[in-house]
Amino acid sequence: MGVGWQLQRSIGGRAAGLPRWKLWRMIGNMAIDSTVGSVPLIGDAFDVIYRSNTKNLRIVKKHLDTHHPHTQVIEG
Repeated sequence: MGVGWQLQRSIGGRAAGLPRWKLWRMIGNMAIDSTVGSVPLIGDAFDVIYRSNTKNLRIVKKHLDTHHPHTQVIEG
């Protein structure tokens, strides 16, 4: 279920105008997270350290800040 949610977010990144290499980087982050996260115990510890959603959000936010500076991000 988590991977499906993450894939939908990457599709949203395409709608935001992200280039393909950034989308592939986001998909790579999700693949690493889901592969290592599926290993019992080791995956749990890895999930605490490796935050693929945070990394992907940083990629999208940096892209929007660079290419669409007039947009406003509401943090909270």
